[in-house]
Amino acid sequence: MSKNVDTIRVFLSEVSEEMKPTKDFLSKILVRAGMELIFLGPNYEEIDDEILTNKILDQVKKADCTIHILGHSYGKRIKNQKHTSLSEFQFYVAQNYQKENVISKIFIWYPEDLIDKPIDASQEDFINSVRNNISANMVYSNHESPVVFVEDVRSIMLSDKKEIKDIKNTDIFFIYNELDEDEANEIVELVSDIADVTKLGIVQNSPDDYMTFISNQMTKTKLLVIYFNRTSAWATHFVQQVWNKTGGASSQTPILFLGDLQTESNENKNITIPNVSSMMLEADLMPLEIKVHLDTIKIEKI
Repeated sequence: MSKNVDTIRVFLSEVSEEMKPTKDFLSKILVRAGMELIFLGPNYEEIDDEILTNKILDQVKKADCTIHILGHSYGKRIKNQKHTSLSEFQFYVAQNYQKENVISKIFIWYPEDLIDKPIDASQEDFINSVRNNISANMVYSNHESPVVFVEDVRSIMLSDKKEIKDIKNTDIFFIYNELDEDEANEIVELVSDIADVTKLGIVQNSPDDYMTFISNQMTKTKLLVIYFNRTSAWATHFVQQVWNKTGGASSQTPILFLGDLQTESNENKNITIPNVSSMMLEADLMPLEIKVHLDTIKIEKI
């Protein structure tokens, strides 16, 4: 699978000796599923705790999630804390990072076929501690199949990537259908000379949670523009959806519904919705019209 924006970067924790074959097999499945693996790397046994913490942190920060495989053996201890295994140490470094950032997920895998096997007392304490302190962004799994486990990781992480988009303060939030992208980009380029613009191209039949993002971004936006050229049927339905989801007539952010008269059939596509200005214009007049609306909003808020 070629690398793309949806590539999931996984920090795969070091494991005790008896779990290395399991880790190697899991690594192959993760790679086949299109994920990019990040490891601690060699020569960590004799590193001082502070340096080791920073080394682990550097790798965790590069990842979208971490995976920790639990076995029945406690494994190697770190240099200055003979009571703490490397596996446990990595888990707590990742956990502390997540508490402060809340932007990544931690996956813990304790394969079901290991559960009834004899276990080191220290490892049992560690596993019990993990199970008793699962937080919102942790996923604990005892699937016997590594394939099922990886599919769960992939499904959860791709879902998160679709939902997480940057929300920022902006003057204009410019939305268009991907089929009108070329014309939309020309307008946005001109408008960007006079105002801050955040743009969003809608891909029809996409599983992306657009409405959640739009609702959140609207709270940071002065003017929402919904533009269309060849996609009038989509736009007419879409603007009604957005209006309903973002407060309707009581929304604090007005909507400008802009159709391009370059397409003759758009001439009669004006709509009548409270708090929505509907206009069919030539493309070269649109940047000026957007500016007029934005200036009016700024004056009203003085």
